[in-house]
Amino acid sequence: MAPACSGRSSVATAWGGKGSRATKRDCQDGGPCAESSVPQPPTRDALAAIAGRFRLPGAVRSVEPLGSGNVNATYLVTVDGEHGAARFVLQRINGHVFRRPALVMRNIQALGDHLAQRPERLAPGPDGSRWEVPLVVPVHQGDDPWVEEDGACWRTLTFLENARSLDVIDDPATAREVGWGLGRFHHLIHDLPAERLADTLEGFHVTPIYLRAFHQVRAQSQVPHTQQLQGALAFVAAREGICSVLEDARAAGRLRERPIHGDPKVNNVMLDAASGRAIGLVDLDTVKPGLIHYDIGDC
Repeated sequence: MAPACSGRSSVATAWGGKGSRATKRDCQDGGPCAESSVPQPPTRDALAAIAGRFRLPGAVRSVEPLGSGNVNATYLVTVDGEHGAARFVLQRINGHVFRRPALVMRNIQALGDHLAQRPERLAPGPDGSRWEVPLVVPVHQGDDPWVEEDGACWRTLTFLENARSLDVIDDPATAREVGWGLGRFHHLIHDLPAERLADTLEGFHVTPIYLRAFHQVRAQSQVPHTQQLQGALAFVAAREGICSVLEDARAAGRLRERPIHGDPKVNNVMLDAASGRAIGLVDLDTVKPGLIHYDIGDC
């Protein structure tokens, strides 16, 4: 019987779909992996069994929930490594959000392969500062970097040790590090050809698409026009004329697509637990071709 599939990095708790046993084609083409019903989380024994299907450096000691995200289900896996405990991230990819998990995984692999060919970019800085990228852990059997279980897609990534993330920026120094971290990420992948990446969330950042949906909903809405709503509507109306400026520039050839992170919110920038320096970006599911302006605006 074919194995089964999931994914995400230092956050996540929502569940995708559950159904009949999936195949690799399901994860590629949106079969049971893309269903939207919400199953119960697997037992710890079941999670340990899934984790054991990846090439970890020792026996699984424990599997615990990790983070507070709302897309993928994420767990911290601790194994008995040769030099002591080692930790990894086990994730179930939310097939309702990412309809083709195989493309998500191939994008992350393309990023990792690109940087593996340029190890000097990840070398420690003169001050000892580090930069790390979550890497895909291969499976024991098969060529694909995921496993499928009960209609879900699962993956394992390396864990960024001695790091933390923040939900709110509370001082200028942290704001600088978050911005520097995004800039470092862009520099690392600036020469990764955008055509090597799939668009895993088409239209995700395209403002005119959201504006059209807004007008469709508004035309059918029966919500009373309160003063607060009037203020919100006026805010949108005052900016409608500029909402397509980036897409217009892309269509005219004035802006080009580049590899982007796709979701560089503050808590996706990992900070060194001791120094507070940015040391990596996580949540790489949205790495895709796009306009770098969207990353800067998001961050």
